[in-house]
Amino acid sequence: MPPSFDFDHFARLAQEDPVAFETQRHALLEAAFDELPAALQASARASFAQVQVRMLAAKSPAERLAISLAALNDALQDLQQGFAALRREAVQQSRYSSRSTAA
Repeated sequence: MPPSFDFDHFARLAQEDPVAFETQRHALLEAAFDELPAALQASARASFAQVQVRMLAAKSPAERLAISLAALNDALQDLQQGFAALRREAVQQSRYSSRSTAA
């Protein structure tokens, strides 16, 4: 998301010109996906599409919010697991390096 993202502009646009809102929304999403490493783009697009499909089936704004928050929670858990794996690897590398230099 650009640093100058104007939520109020998008809120007004959604009310006044839904087609323009969707066009700009799509452009922002594409720009965000394009910033990801190429190896992650397809997976991110697929995950986002799954959330969008679930949100389309929601019966209320509250249900859409719950779906969004659940997806965010899932992503944060994945990130936490990735960091934990990196920490474990760093510890193993540190132990290996300590043994190598001690010998």
